[in-house]
Amino acid sequence: MKLRLRVLVPVVLVMALLMPGVARPARAQEKLQPHAGSVAIGGNIGFWIPDEHFNFAFTPDGLVEIYVTHNLSVRGMVGWTRPSFVDGGRDLDQWRGLVSLGWNWETGLWHPFILGGIGIVSVQYTVGDGDPVGSRIQQHTIHGGAGVEYFAKPKVTFKFEVRYDWSKPIPDIEASPSGLALSVGIKKYF
Repeated sequence: MKLRLRVLVPVVLVMALLMPGVARPARAQEKLQPHAGSVAIGGNIGFWIPDEHFNFAFTPDGLVEIYVTHNLSVRGMVGWTRPSFVDGGRDLDQWRGLVSLGWNWETGLWHPFILGGIGIVSVQYTVGDGDPVGSRIQQHTIHGGAGVEYFAKPKVTFKFEVRYDWSKPIPDIEASPSGLALSVGIKKYF
């Protein structure tokens, strides 16, 4: 079943708007994160919206973030997706390893942020139930994005993120593993 952008975007936006209503507000007297030296781990789930050669796909991500200052962070992230080709019969299995610099603004319980960086995407054609065809191809990727975190507790946030990953086209098919990730997630600070 093909997901349509006009349906997907409103669903993700409604999910992002409803997250704060489910979460308990942080107590005002407790110090909010992040601060210099703090570390956060987290995960995202969302949709991968690739170029016109592929259908939408599910994407989970895991991340570790280290704060250099209360506003500046370095993030490492690993993600996976497997969009199918629009002509059917084949998928493109993708693993991403990304390193980002992030900047967040403290505005109370809501912290908007931007990020950008570089990484590696490892792709392989698959058929049927994910049976690999040929060997994996690694390519460099650059990415940029933005989002917002909501502090449900002093050390727990719910987040919404939009990120675009760009990679050059794969030589054999002239299609690119580039795409837009729309995701929601949770982060725990230490």
